[in-house]
Amino acid sequence: MNNKKVLIGLPRSGSSWVQQFVDAHNKKYFNTHTIIDQFGGSEFFDENNFTFSINNKQITLLNVDEKINFLEHEKINNRFYSIKIFLDQIYDKQKWFYNFYNDWDIIKLIRENSFDQFISDMVHTPSKKEILIRELNANQNDYILEFLDWHNKLYSFKTNNTLIYENLNHLTLEDMFGVILNKHEIEKKLNNKYDQLFDRYDEVKNIFSKLTVDSN
Repeated sequence: MNNKKVLIGLPRSGSSWVQQFVDAHNKKYFNTHTIIDQFGGSEFFDENNFTFSINNKQITLLNVDEKINFLEHEKINNRFYSIKIFLDQIYDKQKWFYNFYNDWDIIKLIRENSFDQFISDMVHTPSKKEILIRELNANQNDYILEFLDWHNKLYSFKTNNTLIYENLNHLTLEDMFGVILNKHEIEKKLNNKYDQLFDRYDEVKNIFSKLTVDSN
């Protein structure tokens, strides 16, 4: 429990679930803060504008550089924030990331079933699903290849610790982060019925499996 924790992963890897334990740990042991935008979102480093309130003052940060400047300024005032980060959001800012979090435990979250992670992202993000369908109709695989590229980059990203989503449960996370959370309010969500939610499931799975072998 000696250090603050920062979690890095990719979408649909269980990061929202694990981040709740990270936030609770950082709050309990280091009195860190969380940032929620005006729509209830917590993806601080998303490329879009991020508007939130601190001490009844509304702040809008327009891009990643402004968000970095905000965190640096707050650090000077000894205010730290527990933030969930996706690798693609800070990949071009790695030098800053490792410097800023040099005294934090950097935790990488991997979902071993990469196909379930991919298809979950498609099902839950209509714009991505549209891109996938267009590429399938055109016999193109760029979107799947891009996902696999990010998945491989995450595997090679240097961190203090690696968590495998499939190996985690509520009790192991409580023990790991030294916190107690309400199990009925914070549940691990596993949806294995993607074949019922996407009518081209088998087609995508076959393509994904072949490309996964080729990319390794």
